[in-house]
Amino acid sequence: MTTDAALSPPLAWTGDAAFLAELEACLRLRHAPGIGPRTWKRIFDRYDSAAAALDDARSFGPQGLCDDAAAGALARGASTPAARREMEAAAKKGLVPIPYFHPAYPARLRELPDPPAALYVVGDVGLLSGPCVALVGARQCSRYGFAQAFEIASGLAGAGITVVSGLAFGIDRQAHLGGLTGPGRSLAVCGTGLDLVYPDANLDVWRELAATGAVISEFAPGTPPQAQNFPIRNRIIAGVSLGVLVVEAAARSGSLITARLALEQGREVFALPGPVNLASFAGCHALLTQGARLVQSAGDIVAALARELAAYVDAPRPAGPVPP
Repeated sequence: MTTDAALSPPLAWTGDAAFLAELEACLRLRHAPGIGPRTWKRIFDRYDSAAAALDDARSFGPQGLCDDAAAGALARGASTPAARREMEAAAKKGLVPIPYFHPAYPARLRELPDPPAALYVVGDVGLLSGPCVALVGARQCSRYGFAQAFEIASGLAGAGITVVSGLAFGIDRQAHLGGLTGPGRSLAVCGTGLDLVYPDANLDVWRELAATGAVISEFAPGTPPQAQNFPIRNRIIAGVSLGVLVVEAAARSGSLITARLALEQGREVFALPGPVNLASFAGCHALLTQGARLVQSAGDIVAALARELAAYVDAPRPAGPVPP
């Protein structure tokens, strides 16, 4: 389903030349053939801004940052038209863009070996800078998992922690609804452009998140819900979070991909035990045998992350649209 963002066009689109140049540089890298997230991460690590990097694109080959052909195409501006079309589409939809070097870009995502070059946001940008915990799980879930997802998410949000999930049916939906009951609120990471709502039946949750939480994506406006997008999205779900709770997952589940990514990123992984006769909890039980922390309540997560959460006590959390 297509929707207009729940924001007026952000301040950043009103003519700040430096901001627009920086965003364009990030999108030029994303649209450049032969260059992916690991390559632009290497490039970003060498420069103070994306714009400065692109100005020096012809040196990328000698520096070993990418091959000469890709560097030459960047220097010639081959991906500039695609980047500008995306910027125009995002501006028309009123999406808030956050380039990689912008202060509102989540610091935890910069730790990844394959970070997004830029993000789009609808809702409260400040949630990206606060303490987040991801809840993920099955679309076709049990009543037990359904209830526990809401209860644990409510407890985390009540403790001021933002609940992150992927806006799918089942566990994701309950996680978002539970998160929206407390001051921590909730954040959805989408595998589509933010001008689309997938699945359609979650439009009510999308609207609540846009109004009082946040919805984010690295995908350009108009990007459809293609299967390959969702594992890509999962690295962001794990990446923005201090830890990931798998609420209910079968032995072969996309939620286990998120858990694996969390481990690779150095995040805590938690799992909820379930009835032993339910195949939909086999993945959770496997995680527990592999060393995931057993969770029975939100308090278990808060206690396990006490040291990480202490860094956010009394820390300012910016809100509202990204400043130009």
